[in-house]
Amino acid sequence: MPQPPSKPPVLTKHQAQALLAPTTQLEDVFFGFYHWLNQHPTEAVLISLNHEGGTGTPNDVKIQQLIYNLFNTELAKRYWVQKNGTVCPLTRE
Repeated sequence: MPQPPSKPPVLTKHQAQALLAPTTQLEDVFFGFYHWLNQHPTEAVLISLNHEGGTGTPNDVKIQQLIYNLFNTELAKRYWVQKNGTVCPLTRE
């Protein structure tokens, strides 16, 4: 009997050891940022992500890949400017 596909791992939000909004995925939060940015095109959002030890989530290659993928979707590329070794404008050319 075929098995249903396993769900991909998700990134969740924690404050120290407390899990916040267990049914909301980090991608959902970013969609909210994108919607807000669409409504406020002259604004910018600064985001800081970090791994909190003691949450039960390892800081491993899988987590790093999820974060990388979050910033490299076609949708995300419309909102994030990624340049190495240079300061870039916050507006698209």
